[in-house]
Amino acid sequence: MSIKYYLKDIFTKSIKKSFNDIPSSLQKSLIYICTHNNLGDYQCNNAMPIHHYYLKKTTYRTKGYTSLDIGQKIINNINLDNTYIQELNIKQPGFINIKIKISYLNDLLLSIIYKKAKCADIIRSLDNQSKNTLLHHKNRNIIIDYSSPNIAKEMHVGHLRSTILGDAIANILEYIGHNVTRINHIGDWGTPFGMIIHYIKKNNLNYLKLDLKDLHQIYQKSQLLYKTNEKFYKQTQYELYQLQFNQSEENIKIWNYICNISRQNFNKIYKYLNISKNLIEQGESTYYKSIPNIIKKLQKYTTKKDNEPLYIFQQDKGYKFPLILQKSNGCYTYDTTDLAAIYQRLKVKKYDDLYYIVDKGQRLHFEMIFDLAKEAHWVDEQQKTLNYISFGLILGKDHKKLKTRCGKSIKLLKLLKDGYNYIQNNNPTMSKKDILILNRASIKYADLSQHRNSDYLFSYEKMLNLKDNTAIYLLYTYARINSIINNQTSYKSEINFIEQEEQLKLDLLKLNNDEKKLILTITQFNDTLIYVIKSWEINVLCEYLYSLCSEFSTFYSKYHILNDKNRLIISYSILMILKQGLELLGIETVEKI
Repeated sequence: MSIKYYLKDIFTKSIKKSFNDIPSSLQKSLIYICTHNNLGDYQCNNAMPIHHYYLKKTTYRTKGYTSLDIGQKIINNINLDNTYIQELNIKQPGFINIKIKISYLNDLLLSIIYKKAKCADIIRSLDNQSKNTLLHHKNRNIIIDYSSPNIAKEMHVGHLRSTILGDAIANILEYIGHNVTRINHIGDWGTPFGMIIHYIKKNNLNYLKLDLKDLHQIYQKSQLLYKTNEKFYKQTQYELYQLQFNQSEENIKIWNYICNISRQNFNKIYKYLNISKNLIEQGESTYYKSIPNIIKKLQKYTTKKDNEPLYIFQQDKGYKFPLILQKSNGCYTYDTTDLAAIYQRLKVKKYDDLYYIVDKGQRLHFEMIFDLAKEAHWVDEQQKTLNYISFGLILGKDHKKLKTRCGKSIKLLKLLKDGYNYIQNNNPTMSKKDILILNRASIKYADLSQHRNSDYLFSYEKMLNLKDNTAIYLLYTYARINSIINNQTSYKSEINFIEQEEQLKLDLLKLNNDEKKLILTITQFNDTLIYVIKSWEINVLCEYLYSLCSEFSTFYSKYHILNDKNRLIISYSILMILKQGLELLGIETVEKI
């Protein structure tokens, strides 16, 4: 259950009933956690803005009503004969303080321990103020398009954020009951292939002996020739045309080999980072057969002059450059394959929602193709959605884009190995398995705990700090609680946390204020998740988990937990929340550190 959203619902209803002549924006309840525990657990702050609105009306001013009067009227229209609210009181200048029944908090803890209710089920019954499609419907068919590295190039640090963020978003959407397809839209069909294939053929290289590092070097050399040598440029375009229109068996063979070598590297990194095995590769080449049909469907929007590309210029929408559908030599572009992918996903495969997890530098590109898809009536905006979730850069110690000393992008595999070595050198007795888990957990959490649109400074020292908002701090807290539960003796024979639910009733008369405060924090997990789904600010979930761990650490230092039934139940609930929260982030837990 979500206390906050239950309160939002009943207070909104009371405000509408009490003041039906005010704007709807003022009728939406403002519910916050109460900062003074002695006054209440939650707080409704609507009385002041409603009073301010009425002050503008002469008839109201002459009656001398105050914010307290308004608050009291809101209270009068709430039925206190319910399961949730113990007491309502009002304080100057009009804050309505809300105390929650302790018996209800006990039920909430049991629902957490026994996983009786998921966030999605709660919100569909309570969150009437939001029209968020993801929260009000279940079993939507959703594509999350993320990672998307380029073939023939080693994955670099720039791919880290899309891969980690996309995986976490997919985890959350699955958790709330949607059908999620994870797509890796790799770059496997563009100009770089014409360049590489031409370079290999021109220099009579045995492509079957090339590894990924060789291919990467060939790419760099051929890219320079493509920019500076007109003859190389023209032959590159010819080889690309031969590939894209299936007119060269040799080009297809070279292309397949390059893709396979690249794929091995990608999969090695995905395995290291524990990225979902359900991430499906569907690169640009997936759509090449459908492209002529897509161009035909968009024909009325296109412009073409002799010896010029086929393009669409959306000047009426304020765009300063066009989408290129087909180059003057007949080859297709990044714009073409992205539009073909949207059409297939929405019109052929009938998906409901598409989410693209890409860096914020690509915002304009996606705005343009989304607008065109809507104009072409591929998107029923009442039923389907196109979404772009952006992220910022990873910075080095110089506060510039993280690169090697010679200015090149850092290879992701090297970054992961450096992290492993750093942990191993500082923890020589730690097992290889635990080093691996801590390394990928630290790298993932360091990324996800930042606001996704912010640039952040990459630092092993910071991400492995045991006292700050880091994965290792959360995992240490999890391991500590797990140890407490396993070491419990007095209640171990009486309480089975898995099977004997009737044994897990809190002793309500013995519950102190610190314990109640910790329980309230535990029950804010669903509220946090709701906010994350509305904003896709994953860092808010990280902040919540860190706050929960910090509160537990303070509680642990103050109270003895073993042999105390209330504190064991609270601790076990925290264990369950931490495990669930970390799983959503794509982070494994460890039994001990």
